[in-house]
Amino acid sequence: NLCHAIKYKEQVVLKKYQSLNSSTTKDRLVEPLRLYRYNRYLMAFEPLTKQTKDFKIERIGSVDLTGEPALYHQKTEIPGIDIFGMTGTQKLDFTLRLSARAAALLKEEFPDATAYISHKNEQSTFTHFVYSWKGIGRFILGLPGEIEMIAPPELKSYVAQKAKELNLS
Repeated sequence: NLCHAIKYKEQVVLKKYQSLNSSTTKDRLVEPLRLYRYNRYLMAFEPLTKQTKDFKIERIGSVDLTGEPALYHQKTEIPGIDIFGMTGTQKLDFTLRLSARAAALLKEEFPDATAYISHKNEQSTFTHFVYSWKGIGRFILGLPGEIEMIAPPELKSYVAQKAKELNLS
């Protein structure tokens, strides 16, 4: 149903969608834009909120085709999706130095990152972009002492703030 709606630009109802953001389960009328992260997520425009949102497939009870054409999302800019699954329109460049363990885990958990990891003198460097510090920040915080943030200072500040919130600093 979702592939049909994406291909033919039709609205659908996500039945009994479980939102962790609002802690609610309800039907959501959306205009599907694309599936991503190995078809585990749906990016869709929600006419009610006039926002492009991400929906986790496993939290959708079922999908009903409405037969109605998508009316709104053609007027909005479709966000990009980074390696960590975060969406946005402004790219944020970064460089990290990774331990062997961090490089291996990055490749396993985010296979698309492999192309952006370089190796020199037994050190790995990961240089790429994200649309939000959230995804990469979670990865960095999950491997304390394994990742050196080379650039930019904004990433370092974000991670320091999150570490402080977690009482890890």
